[in-house]
Amino acid sequence: MIQTIDSFDEALTHIETLALETLVIFDVDDVLIAPVDKVFRMETSGTIQRNIVDELKQTLGKSKDPLVKARYERLLSRFRLSRKVQSVEVYTPHLLAKLQAQGITVIGLTQCETGKLGFIEDVPDWRIQELASLGFKFTEEFQKQSHIVLNTLPKANYPFPIFKKGILFTSGYSKGRVLISFIRHSQYYPKSLVFFDDKRYQLESVQKAAKALGLPFQGFHYLGANRLPRTSNTQITTLQKEYFYEKELWLSDIETETFINSQK
Repeated sequence: MIQTIDSFDEALTHIETLALETLVIFDVDDVLIAPVDKVFRMETSGTIQRNIVDELKQTLGKSKDPLVKARYERLLSRFRLSRKVQSVEVYTPHLLAKLQAQGITVIGLTQCETGKLGFIEDVPDWRIQELASLGFKFTEEFQKQSHIVLNTLPKANYPFPIFKKGILFTSGYSKGRVLISFIRHSQYYPKSLVFFDDKRYQLESVQKAAKALGLPFQGFHYLGANRLPRTSNTQITTLQKEYFYEKELWLSDIETETFINSQK
């Protein structure tokens, strides 16, 4: 079952009745955290667009040219290192802590690279630190293992997924496939799965994994990031993108407004 929600409040009734043997899984981007800058919630004709990162991945990210690939990795890492993030809902770190205090197992599951990316020496370490700075903590060990490389999956053109400090990093593999591999590798078999993600296809991937494992599944299609402040100021967003592609530096909303005002 997959239920669409706009706030974790809508899932509390279900969460508060969870059995101890439940594995609760949270996607990271636009579920736990989101960029502060409003360009990622650009509103056009009532539709919210998060386009710059997707644009990078769809254009430069798919190129097989080594020079283009290197530029893609530089840009993506520059952006990640310079942009500021916030908790989508202020009390979410407390929610994760409360679940763990009750004995519930809580992990992150993110479609994120492993290893080095541009100026980021280790993407998982960077992401773990970013989440910790906002108060997010996860169940870090399974069978006394806090770092697991899921190298039993078929080899691909990207590194194997890893589990580190409570977060599964999928690399280029599907979330459902990675979760199955993790559960079998760690020998941790929950009695049910609960998963929060902002993308329906990711929920369906994990739902299929739960079915393959014979586990009851409750998915929440979380759209809380849509409630964050938006913008329709194309002057700011256009300048941000142009400056980013030309200078390979990210300007925040405030920095961009200051720059525009200085040119008047």
